[in-house]
Amino acid sequence: MLKSRLISFPLLLGLVATVFFCRCGQQVFFALVTLIGAPAAYELSCLARKLVFPVYPKVTAAAALLLTGMFTTVLLRGAHLALAAGIGYFVLLALIFAPWIAVLCRKTEVFKGLLGSFAMAFWVLIPLLFCEVFYTEHFPKAGVNPLLFLILVTKSMDTGGYIAGMLTAKYLPGGNHKIAPGISPKKSWEGFAGGMALSTGVAFALMPASGISWYFALISGIVLAVGSFFGDLTESALKRAAEVKDSGSWIPGMGGICDVLDSFIYNGALFALLFFTMGK
Repeated sequence: MLKSRLISFPLLLGLVATVFFCRCGQQVFFALVTLIGAPAAYELSCLARKLVFPVYPKVTAAAALLLTGMFTTVLLRGAHLALAAGIGYFVLLALIFAPWIAVLCRKTEVFKGLLGSFAMAFWVLIPLLFCEVFYTEHFPKAGVNPLLFLILVTKSMDTGGYIAGMLTAKYLPGGNHKIAPGISPKKSWEGFAGGMALSTGVAFALMPASGISWYFALISGIVLAVGSFFGDLTESALKRAAEVKDSGSWIPGMGGICDVLDSFIYNGALFALLFFTMGK
């Protein structure tokens, strides 16, 4: 497990560096978002099926791929993408009409499965689509991209929580205090406090490069820390109910794509609220 993470983590860091600091970063980023949406939606659908939720994983993946691809073409506004967008639009229309055709044919179970598939696709895509929007926006100073800010502050909660939780479990008399042992046995109040402290600290550290105010740094650090925690807890609850350890096996040592993106389940929408009301 550790050896796999030592390989995967530097590769992910290199990918982030490419996206934000290389000339080809924009192309790499939009291609990446378009490609990871489908397997992430597929993972979620497979978990839902284990919970006897009516859903078709392959339909969910296809809908996610089409929706993400079309949203990407809108943001890029590339004329050379018009043909691909047009084909995707008609295929997407077919998918949208499919549930209602099932109703006309009195295929109730098919109708439920198709609606469930679209629900899963949108649940995965909403955070990803917000990330695409943030990538194209700018803070008052262009040094730090809003998406990079979101990633660093959100993941600081995970890192700080892990370190504080591990240290307090080992050195605090009697161990640390668990928050939801039935869902995620390792999460503690001490880890939550440590994660929030690091998340807020990173937000303040990014103030000079982003041009944000101190109160935006404070509020975003706290809100994104809470959102990251509950996103992680939500996916943990889903995996525990489905009786699986990881959502998938795409990333060695880390599990599936949803295991990496779980911190952003709520933070995409939360950061959008903060950014478009306070951050510009």
